[in-house]
Amino acid sequence: MPEAQRERGFALHEEQQRRAWLALSYRERLIWLEEAKRFAARALAAAARRKQSDPSR
Repeated sequence: MPEAQRERGFALHEEQQRRAWLALSYRERLIWLEEAKRFAARALAAAARRKQSDPSR
C-alpha cells in the first residue's frame, strides 16, 4: 500500500473516531472513562500477577 494512501486511511479513521466521540453525551463519555479506568486497573493487576509468578520478567 502506498504511504500516502496509508496516511489518508489513518487520517480518515481518526476523524471518524473524533466524530463518534463528539456524538456521545457527557454521561456516555463518563461511563466510557470509568470503564477505561477499570480496564487499566485490571491490566495492571494482571501484569503484577504475571511478574510475581515469573520473577525473571
